[in-house]
Amino acid sequence: MSKVFDRCPPEVHARAHALVALNHPALAAAGVTFDLMFISRNDDDEGVTPVLSHGGVPALALARVVGGKDRAKGCSDAEILIDRDRYNDCHPAQQDALLDHELQHFELATDKFGAPTHDAGYRPKLKLRPHDYDFGWFECVARRHGMASFEVQQAKVMMDESGEVLFPFMHSMESSPVPLPISTPLQAAPEVVAVPEPVAETPETGDLPEAKPAETPVEAAATTMVKWSFFFGQPSRRKLAPEKAAEIGAVVQPGI
Repeated sequence: MSKVFDRCPPEVHARAHALVALNHPALAAAGVTFDLMFISRNDDDEGVTPVLSHGGVPALALARVVGGKDRAKGCSDAEILIDRDRYNDCHPAQQDALLDHELQHFELATDKFGAPTHDAGYRPKLKLRPHDYDFGWFECVARRHGMASFEVQQAKVMMDESGEVLFPFMHSMESSPVPLPISTPLQAAPEVVAVPEPVAETPETGDLPEAKPAETPVEAAATTMVKWSFFFGQPSRRKLAPEKAAEIGAVVQPGI
């Protein structure tokens, strides 16, 4: 695969700087600088393999702390490498979410007293923050073993701790997760009148048939969550964070 690297245009840098000022005040106060780069295929490359991946899983972007040697050459303190074509296919709100996700990976390195540390060039030292949730699931295992499976146990921990934040569609269908384009007028949905279906009686006794128990949110999450990507249709291959896995006795590796 032939890859092409380009510096992101000024509007992408401006969007990232606005997000730093809004959501990452510690990085802004320390004067952390960022290099934002696009990666794409050569024009004559018609391959289908993703241009970016991490651990064998396709990725929209990757965050990296820049080493001292590259900083001495004039590079910034941190670098974000972005799949150009997929970024340009995203809605502006999704672009903000992607950049904010990558920025969230960076945190200041501190000494034992909590004060920021610096390198030989007196640039702020950085480290990468792992994801809150990283896990690997098999839907078929969750179906076969139910609550005995780590898939369902981990889903329950995540649902109990962050369900309303991570899965708003399970709590309210009143708002769309992706805003409509400004040029699209909002239209009132037509009123729908639900007509209840007649309930059949059993011919022998006339009793109502036994109702099927409703699926709980946790069960719903266990059977459908692996079909949802954490971001824009990306396949997920993740491990539960160690401090959360400890609650259920799962053996996991640190998040990436």
